[in-house]
Amino acid sequence: MKKFIIFSVALVCFTMQSLTSFAGNHLISVNDLPAPAIQFVADHFGNNDITTIEKGKQGFKTTYTVMLNDGTSISFQKNGKWKTVKCVENAVPESIVPSDIANYVTRNHPGQSIVEIANDMMGYEVELSNRVDLSFFQDTQLYGMNF
Repeated sequence: MKKFIIFSVALVCFTMQSLTSFAGNHLISVNDLPAPAIQFVADHFGNNDITTIEKGKQGFKTTYTVMLNDGTSISFQKNGKWKTVKCVENAVPESIVPSDIANYVTRNHPGQSIVEIANDMMGYEVELSNRVDLSFFQDTQLYGMNF
């Protein structure tokens, strides 16, 4: 019975911590964004204006989401490294797409552009304008495709 009570209390504490770690998204100013994120936006999206910046949590990790006036959404890690870029009106800038991935898309999916790219520990996830999803390892070797 004592173990059950300890387990129950621990479970309640963990649940409360989990719920609070997913809550609390709020708008911030450009000055509160990490410097590498500000530089990334300036370097690759300099012709666009930032409309909103949201600071939030994904699990236990702090994230930032920047929305631009053309509908582009850019997500950053706490350190300012980009995680995802999703473009609505235009293709993802070629300057952030690894050249091997850009070459693969040009060669194997002519006429298609990259409209979304995500970068994580596993590699890159890319969505094309025809809604085909491509998965690449960090070394940019293709390992998956979804239609």
